Amino acid sequence: MKNNISENILSILFPPRCLYCGKRVEVGLDICDECERKLNRISPPYCLCCGTSLDDCTCRKQAHAYGEVVAPFYYEGPVRELLLQLKYGGKEDIARYLAGEMTKVIRERFFGIRFDLLTCVPTTADRIDSRGYNQAQSLAELLAPDPQTGLLEKVERDYYVLKKHPTGKMQHFLGASGRRANIRNAFSLRPGRSVEGKTILLVDDIVTTGATAEECTEILRLNGARQVEVACAAVTRTKALQNGRKDLLF
Repeated sequence: MKNNISENILSILFPPRCLYCGKRVEVGLDICDECERKLNRISPPYCLCCGTSLDDCTCRKQAHAYGEVVAPFYYEGPVRELLLQLKYGGKEDIARYLAGEMTKVIRERFFGIRFDLLTCVPTTADRIDSRGYNQAQSLAELLAPDPQTGLLEKVERDYYVLKKHPTGKMQHFLGASGRRANIRNAFSLRPGRSVEGKTILLVDDIVTTGATAEECTEILRLNGARQVEVACAAVTRTKALQNGRKDLLF
């Protein structure tokens, strides 16, 4: 009862607002109806290789070291802006909202998989020093277990399994081939970590070409991981990449 009263008082003093446009919303909502209509959600049927809807897929079913990519959104419009705010502003309310949407698709798409380990794509120590956090880790920490199915309920959570080494250039300034070359040998397994025989859920904020997820997965598989699946908040439409829409990469 006291918690309900406190929440009601807080909602009066600090009314909830849309994470994107700032308009007031009902208690319990994060996005207003108008902005919700602008969100480009990924709808079934899905491509199991690139994570987009089949209608948007042009990946030609290229196989990856990881099993599947799942995401609730395309990296466009309000979602793009929210992820940029998360990446450079560290807003926890945005991380909580995106992680909640990720949790829904993880439960839907990975139903029946028993994950042994939940980890995330790492960033460099210099980037942590400048930002103070890793946005992929922020999302991973907020992924909720499902008490009904047991998904992620007893999973080991270790966000420092992988280590990232500095690369020559920043990924988002590069095209598909440049990303693959730039990220090559950028990751390693941290000393003392073991992934032998484990089924792993790897979390990132955005999957663009899949180069980063691929490189991380290869390191995990080379060290004995049995299976690696990928979850993120948003993916870039393959068609946008092929049409040169670099504005969608930033």
